[in-house]
Amino acid sequence: RSYAEATERKKAEFEELKRKCEKSSREIEAQATKLQKLQDMVASTKGQIAAHLQESEEQRQRIQEDKEHALQKLHKLRAEISRAGATAHAHLVTLTCQCSATLKVLQQLVEKARRILRLAEMCRRLETEEEKVLPFYPSSLAEWEQQDARVVLEEPPCEPLAQVRRHRCAPG
Repeated sequence: RSYAEATERKKAEFEELKRKCEKSSREIEAQATKLQKLQDMVASTKGQIAAHLQESEEQRQRIQEDKEHALQKLHKLRAEISRAGATAHAHLVTLTCQCSATLKVLQQLVEKARRILRLAEMCRRLETEEEKVLPFYPSSLAEWEQQDARVVLEEPPCEPLAQVRRHRCAPG
């Protein structure tokens, strides 16, 4: 009887241990499944990280190339601006010299015109009454000289100032 009771107790303990073992096996399987899922997620995440790293490296490379290209363009533009500035400066110097020379020539022309006007005024004072009224004697010019004078008077002016004057004075 004591054997039977001991056997019964041992059997009950065995059943309890068997149940615990099955429960632990199920938990181990669940944990193994979870662990497998986590390992899959880790591998997937590592793959994504690697892909992102590669993509960001390619993007960094493209940005670096764009930066280099932009710097080259900037250097070219700066050189072009420098050349344009030098050209503009050279043109300005040339223009200044030409203006100075033109002013000198115009001053000489103004002085010459003043002298001519003074001489004309002096000549006008020295003219006789008859010369003032009739500056050219009709008999002093030959017929061909009078025709030449008419032709010259009818020709369009060749001097720019005379052309402007003629257009302003023209009727219509």
